Amino acid sequence: MNGWWERKRLAHRRYIAGPVWRARRKMYLESIGNSTAPYWCDGWCGRDDLTSIDVHHMTYDRANGTEADSDLMAVCRECHEQADEERREYARLDGWARKVHGYSIDGIGERLLGELRGEFEEWLEERGE
Repeated sequence: MNGWWERKRLAHRRYIAGPVWRARRKMYLESIGNSTAPYWCDGWCGRDDLTSIDVHHMTYDRANGTEADSDLMAVCRECHEQADEERREYARLDGWARKVHGYSIDGIGERLLGELRGEFEEWLEERGE
C-alpha cells in the first residue's frame, strides 16, 4: 500500500475515533429519527429491530466533520461490511482501469462499465486471483 493511502486511512481512523465524528454521527441519526433503539437499517437488509447501528460514509470526499447527510447512511454491521467490500472492489477496478486504459470508471455508462468488469475479471483469472 502506498504511503499516501496509508496516511489517509490512518487520518480517517483517528477522525472516526474522535469527538468530532461522534457529534456528527449523533446529529445525523437524530436528523433521520434513528437515534434510539430499536434502530433500523437503510442498507440491503432493511431490518428494523437493531440494538446498535453504524453510520457508513458513502463518500470520503467530506469525511472530516463537514459531511452532508446525503454522504451518510445508517446501516447494520453486516450491511456496513458489505458496503465497504463493494467500495474496495470498485476502487480496485477503478485503479486497474486507470492503469490499463488511462481513465477512471467514475461516471461511465453501464454498458462500458460491464465490459470493463468482464475484462478485469479475465485479468484476475489470468493472475490466479
